[in-house]
Amino acid sequence: MKTTLRLLLLLLPAFASQAAETAPTASSAADAPGYTVEPTPAWVLPAVRGGATPDAPMYYRLVDDQLRVGKAQLERYVHVLRVVRDAAGLSTAAQIQIQFEPDFQHLVLHRIDILRNGQRYNRIDRKRIQLLQRETQLEQRMYDGRITASIVVDDVRVGDELEYDYSLRGDNPVFEGRLVDVDYAGSPYGPVMSLRYRVLAPAERSIAFRSAPGMSRSDKLQDGLRDTQFTQNDVPQLQLDGGAAMDQLLKHQIWTSEFADWREVAAWGRAQFAEPKASGTTLDALAQSFRRGNATPEAQLLAALRFVQQDIRYFGTEVGTGTHRPSAPEKVLAQRFGDCKDKVALLLALARRLDLDATPLLVSQSLHRHVSELPPSPLAFDHVIARVDLKGKSYYLDGTRNYQTGGLDSRQALSFERGLLLGADSQELLLLPVADRQTSITVSDRFRVQRFADGAQLESRIRYRGDGAEAVRAAMASNGSERVEQALNQSYVRVYPSLKSSAPLRIEESPGDNELTVVQQFVIPEFWSFPDQKLLRADFSYWMLADLLRLTSTQSRKDSYYLGAPASFEQRISVDFAEDAFAKPHTERFDDGDSHFALHIELNSSARHAEFLGQLRFLNDEVQPGEWNAYTSKLSKLWPQLGWSSNVSAIPLEQLPKLMTELQSAARDLDRGTPKLSTKLQREAYIETLVLGWKIKGGRLSPAQLAQALHARGVDYDNIGRYQDAAEDFKAALKLTPNAPEILESSAVNATALGELPRAVVFSSRAINASPGNLGALSTRAQALYLMRDYPAAQADLRDLLKDSAQQRRGYPLILLALAARNAGDDPQKAMQPYLDGELPKDWPRPLIDYLRGASDEDSVLRAAGQGEQGQAQLCEAYFYLGERYLAEGKTERARDYLRKSQSQGVMEYFEHIASGQELRRIGM
Repeated sequence: MKTTLRLLLLLLPAFASQAAETAPTASSAADAPGYTVEPTPAWVLPAVRGGATPDAPMYYRLVDDQLRVGKAQLERYVHVLRVVRDAAGLSTAAQIQIQFEPDFQHLVLHRIDILRNGQRYNRIDRKRIQLLQRETQLEQRMYDGRITASIVVDDVRVGDELEYDYSLRGDNPVFEGRLVDVDYAGSPYGPVMSLRYRVLAPAERSIAFRSAPGMSRSDKLQDGLRDTQFTQNDVPQLQLDGGAAMDQLLKHQIWTSEFADWREVAAWGRAQFAEPKASGTTLDALAQSFRRGNATPEAQLLAALRFVQQDIRYFGTEVGTGTHRPSAPEKVLAQRFGDCKDKVALLLALARRLDLDATPLLVSQSLHRHVSELPPSPLAFDHVIARVDLKGKSYYLDGTRNYQTGGLDSRQALSFERGLLLGADSQELLLLPVADRQTSITVSDRFRVQRFADGAQLESRIRYRGDGAEAVRAAMASNGSERVEQALNQSYVRVYPSLKSSAPLRIEESPGDNELTVVQQFVIPEFWSFPDQKLLRADFSYWMLADLLRLTSTQSRKDSYYLGAPASFEQRISVDFAEDAFAKPHTERFDDGDSHFALHIELNSSARHAEFLGQLRFLNDEVQPGEWNAYTSKLSKLWPQLGWSSNVSAIPLEQLPKLMTELQSAARDLDRGTPKLSTKLQREAYIETLVLGWKIKGGRLSPAQLAQALHARGVDYDNIGRYQDAAEDFKAALKLTPNAPEILESSAVNATALGELPRAVVFSSRAINASPGNLGALSTRAQALYLMRDYPAAQADLRDLLKDSAQQRRGYPLILLALAARNAGDDPQKAMQPYLDGELPKDWPRPLIDYLRGASDEDSVLRAAGQGEQGQAQLCEAYFYLGERYLAEGKTERARDYLRKSQSQGVMEYFEHIASGQELRRIGM
């Protein structure tokens, strides 16, 4: 089954595929057919080397691939010359891997040499050559029997050239002697200086080529042989851009085919699917049971398809002609397993016995419509389905899709775009029908808010159709519901980190139409945030649409970017409230897009309900390199539309008129000077205490948000001098969140204001322990210690503060350090000296620093303090620090005068106002 990459990434980001059958990834093939060592064949033509030396750890001086087409045998000759320029290239250069199919190919080694300093050293050592049967496709339930000759060359050094060549003799007999080949014009391991692809064939053989862009072609006839060569110099390392479609590999491939047209390919394919004449009894009985149990041809076909999909497990044995020729239907039925071609062969055999017109149809899961760009070749296809014509209608059915449900219409395989019908009159590729534009995935997120303080409940319903539904069933079967639930939860957790599952994941099947719905229940305790203690805010996201549009990189591209088959996606988000949340209805619409997608967004809200709709339609499957910059620019501009916030009042709407009345009354009181407040910040803090009071008693805040509101009101109370009220709020907040660093720090400031200095030290120390590096708490503790006259401890904290350059630029810790040193009997100049060459403030309080270091006088400080919009606050500071200087000198009266002036400024929100009051109480008013 081919599920779009986009759906797999969306549905199962954390899953790795698991196979029912397991086997060692590599086993020594001691009993496998061996190899021989022979000289280079005479028919080989040495390549003309050219190109510039690339800058890479390992590069190829030469990659030469030559094919000799004979009457009875195909021989491929490969000649490689690797150059090691850097130690990073040693590992890659020293390993040689040659893969072949022992059923029809024989490996011949010619030479493995190291060229070093003009000398050639033979490195063919039979002891170092291992034949391994790696079966790398077992996880995809596929056995191909290929052998890998694995050679690790000893003693490879930087500067060496490793030259090796070998031949593979034989070709898959399934192609009946006709040449078909696909080769890469480049290497994923390093750049190539000189590359050649050569085909030597009898002149009468008609061979079609499709070369990679940039290659030169030459043709030469000699002795009845046509010599066709494709060459290119300076080939970059083969690397596709991330997210590139598989068809981008065509730019790096050389296709060769001896099939004249698609009619010949169809005839060849028809012969592969011819049912053996010996088929009979068991198949007849099975078909008869379908006929008896189902009244209509449609029901009989559906029964046969269900049997092939579900009762015949998927496992392929692609050995020899089995790469393209199915096993006999009787054998498939008996062994109860098979790959796509085996399942189709069985379905065709059953359909014929039910008198239904059924035909195999070759398709490509990787190239889709791009098969039409290739020369006619069986290698253009990697999958086969069946077309059944019934009552004038064609059904395109895939026997490998064992997780399909529903009727024939919902089981159709409609993602291939082009295909080759193996009918008697097939001449060209068919233009295949594609799936309709019905929505592939619909996400319905329904939030219920019973109480704002309790967060929200979320019911997620994700409906998958077609490929998506099958992917969910496959994931449930192979990984279990718990892992599926974890994978699906990731997208929600990114948006709602506190989200918790409240019920087991539930699947609701809609068996009639190949759909299912994944239902999940969640609780989100922290659904609402409370930024700046203003409004309650909930964040929403069209997470599915964002996942579909998200880019891993926006860098310029050389390859097209694969979007997936055109499809539609929808996400609905609804929020129901138990009380009025919005004051008035609101509607918004947003439409955007380009030739690749169309995005439609709607928002509708009423008092107790909000509805959000996001619809995304992909209109094309690829973004071409030339369109990439415009596409990424478009996405970056619309990205904000995929996530948004909804704000709700923290106060019940019916209480807002009472609040407005109270605020109007408070404004009139302030105009009359009641209460007496000196600064704009104090007046704003007063009003905010009233608003926060309504929020605190409004009942919409969670415990954590209530603590935030109490903390904010406590800070406002401190700013207007209501220190005891502030203390009560901080106490209540700490009961709700005992170790919140910001509340502990504010409690320390409040304790300082109340003169409870030891408690201030305790609170600030707790804040530092809860949040190491909390400079605000460290500053508060230093101030409290200073006022306690514990000058050595205060100096220690201040020095720790001044390790931060931002604190040096603030200047205040340096001022207090100088005063603490003077009060301790130390030299203040010496205490300040380590910081004077640092980043001192350029403006205020620089005059105070200069004064304390003896570079200015008192009058200059006061003149500077009184200037500017902050003159009142700066004078409060200046008077306090001047008073402290006089106190340290024993000039109490002078100090008292300045401390009173500091108080008189009324800047209650400043430490200097608080501290001047403390000092006045100590020395006497």
